[in-house]
Amino acid sequence: MIVLSHQLSFGKIKLPDLVSDKMVLQRDVELKIWGWADNGENITIKFRNETYNTSPDKNGNGLSN
Repeated sequence: MIVLSHQLSFGKIKLPDLVSDKMVLQRDVELKIWGWADNGENITIKFRNETYNTSPDKNGNGLSN
């Protein structure tokens, strides 16, 4: 399960339609999750007991790292 959260209550995070609950992920490959958010937004991704932090670039584009 992928859980996304953000620290600012007024921020807007948008994921592509492809990213959703119960989506199937390929095993044993590097996983990239992408989306869009307001500039300056902090994004936390929790996946399989690991936490990843990222933020969008100046155009609002972002990737997990």
